[in-house]
Order: sequence, then structure tokens, then C-alpha cells
Amino acid sequence: YGDHRDLHLSLRRQRQMCIRDSNVTVDHVSQIKDEIHGNFRIVDGVSGKAIFFDGYTTQIKRKSNLAPEIKDVFTIEAWIAVAAYPWNWAPIIDLSQGILYGFDFSVGPRGELRLGGAVNSRRHELIVPAGTIPLNKWVHVATRFDANGKLEIFKNGVLIGDKNVIKPPKLS
Repeated sequence: YGDHRDLHLSLRRQRQMCIRDSNVTVDHVSQIKDEIHGNFRIVDGVSGKAIFFDGYTTQIKRKSNLAPEIKDVFTIEAWIAVAAYPWNWAPIIDLSQGILYGFDFSVGPRGELRLGGAVNSRRHELIVPAGTIPLNKWVHVATRFDANGKLEIFKNGVLIGDKNVIKPPKLS
């Protein structure tokens, strides 16, 4: 997925989590304690343990001053297993404030994946087709955002969608 490892490594290691108490997980790279909110349970994952989100209320929150610095090029990856498709877009990660600042990587109501991001206060989206994410099966998903030209989405290491971004001077 390229050399964009700042956020990428932190999120990948998040899956190698340590539950310190009933609502805290520790990022093994940064040693930052992230709060788990909503209804969830701890289950066996692809490797080690995973958080079983309820699909409605579960969130892992990190204080914004502790979040990794996001540059104009970055990669995000996650292992997900969807038990039921959401009614609306459900974020894998959401670092946005409205639609004109930041980015989100989400699963849609028919199993599609979406990367949305703002470049110069203009929203850009890449959506891959319905059925991309199967139910009840672990899938590795990743996305790369390059504010200098391209949005990309990967499934199990294979590029499944890309889109050029028009005239993007800076990530806003």
C-alpha cells in the first residue's frame, strides 16, 4: 500500500489490542489508551482478540490532540467482519468534520466501501460496488488517499477501485 506508514502502522497494530479495563484498549505502537464506547464484546479475531461492535452504538474514540498527524498522502487498513449491513454508511474510521474537512472510510448498506475526503474544501468520494464486503467473513480492507491525485480502495490486498482527484493543492 505504499510507504505511507504513520497512521497505517498505528491502526494496524490497534488490532493487537490489550483491554486494560472494561472500556479501554491500548494501541501497541503509540501506547495510547483509546476509549471504547457503546455496546460491544471481546471475541476471537483473525489474530488474537477483536472488538465485536453492535453496529449502532460502538465507537473507539481517541482525543484529537493524540491522533497521528495526517499528511496529504496516507494509508488506512483494517480487518472487518460484518454480521449485518448497516442502514446507512457506517465508518471504519471517521476523521471528518462535516463533508468539507477531513476524511472517512465506511461500509455501506449493501456491502459497498466508500472513501470520502476533502481537498481544498471540496468533497471527493470513491465508492466500490454493493456486495464487496461479504457477511460473516473476515475481510482485510485498506484505502490510500493521495491529495496530489488519487483515491484507492483495496480488498484482501487487491486494488478494487480508484479515482483521480482533480487539481488538489492541499488536504484541507
